[in-house]
Amino acid sequence: MLSDSEITNDSELSSMETGINDYDACWERYGGKLNWELTRATVLMRDEFVCRLCLTRKKSHELRVHHMLPLSKGGTNELTNLITLCSKCHKRLHPENSKVF
Repeated sequence: MLSDSEITNDSELSSMETGINDYDACWERYGGKLNWELTRATVLMRDEFVCRLCLTRKKSHELRVHHMLPLSKGGTNELTNLITLCSKCHKRLHPENSKVF
């Protein structure tokens, strides 16, 4: 993923957002970030912004999209492999990622 400082030109972004071919170019340029944001939004809406473990409704920024089968073990970003979890439940599943360095 690119940081804000790596995006050099606002007109470059607006021209990329105008059509399907431009979207494909944007996907390649920004390493799939836009595709993940669309996938994440789709999962959150499908799950109605409810954590699938504790069944608590949360705001978008309090939710995580979790891979049931991790990418490192052959999982994909297919919707059937993704579920919505609140931050608290997600940390319980990934305690190694909640350490502060």
